[in-house]
Amino acid sequence: MDTHTRTVVAEAKTTFSKYKESFGDIKSGLYAMSPLDKSRLPVLVVCSTCRMAPENLKKILKWTPSRKELNAFHIRNPEAFGLGETSFEVRLDHIDGEIIAIKIKNAFSMEESLQLLQLRECHHQVSVGWNKGREADPLPTTKLIRDQIKDEKCMKSSGFRSTNVQKVIHLGPTTKSGCGCKYGYLNKTMNRTIYRSISTHIDRHKWAKTGSKSPSNLMRTSESLSIVDIAMKLYIDLIPKYLLSRKFDCEDVQDCLSEINDNLQLSTLTVTKAKPIAIHRDPPTPTFALLFGDTTHKLQGNKWVDPRLGGTLFFMDGLLELKYSPRDIMIIDGNIAHGVTNVIDSGSKDVTERFSGIIFCKWRREKLKRPGKYSGINV
Repeated sequence: MDTHTRTVVAEAKTTFSKYKESFGDIKSGLYAMSPLDKSRLPVLVVCSTCRMAPENLKKILKWTPSRKELNAFHIRNPEAFGLGETSFEVRLDHIDGEIIAIKIKNAFSMEESLQLLQLRECHHQVSVGWNKGREADPLPTTKLIRDQIKDEKCMKSSGFRSTNVQKVIHLGPTTKSGCGCKYGYLNKTMNRTIYRSISTHIDRHKWAKTGSKSPSNLMRTSESLSIVDIAMKLYIDLIPKYLLSRKFDCEDVQDCLSEINDNLQLSTLTVTKAKPIAIHRDPPTPTFALLFGDTTHKLQGNKWVDPRLGGTLFFMDGLLELKYSPRDIMIIDGNIAHGVTNVIDSGSKDVTERFSGIIFCKWRREKLKRPGKYSGINV
């Protein structure tokens, strides 16, 4: 790890340590409530006082922690409030506050969840990924870049072949923000040193909604609806509740549903120890991200088993674990800083891989200006 990256990581860990200490009681500002209306879901309330100061949050972005470093999660999670095996909402400040997350337990049948294996296979067939320093790009440590140089997919997405790299001469950040990495390598073919800028590879694929390369066309399923179709339908079903919690006018919400549906986009993402995903915020938008997938779960017989090898979704801003199973969906406010803990290899020759699908909406979405700098909603 170069000196700059080491300094940034140390500052992130120190900032996080002080943030955890500020809670005192780790359950501080976090409590569960059962609505009087029995048709409503239980609510986990997060007080705004738990949230990080903006200047501290900027120091945490781009860091990828381990679950051990986030050890507060054994208490600060829905399971600690009796919500581990049920659907629930997470709201800000009170039982009718803004929705920042919803978990729908068993949104898919067991048969439908098995389609995740096909979707993962299709992802590997079509995904190229990118090395462009996007919003979730982690700090490019020496080890990550060296592992990336050995990976043909990583190198191809950055525009050159790994077979040309004979020896890395120099490795270091391109900018003070640490969002890129500059390295020099000895090119076998040209027999000279070439300097390139590169960011850590993200194995994420944005899918076409229709056509020959859409997931519905590539997935071989006998079901009338694919798991992607079901997830997109659930997205539209949950939009009114989400927007109404944010004081959108009821008629406006109904008028927007068709446009929101037309702007839905599916991405699939794999995360490994060598290809982590960092703490980040999504481009500002009034809508949410819907997450589903087998994550690091393994199919044993006729059931999914969690091997507990990391890859846990969490809100950094508010410090809350948001674990979900292959049969569940989780929606989150992507404007709140979130991440996935480091994935742990099991010790066997097989690399542990976390797989997930993300459905998001381009409706009224703003562009990221640069890492950690946002305009518009919830700033």
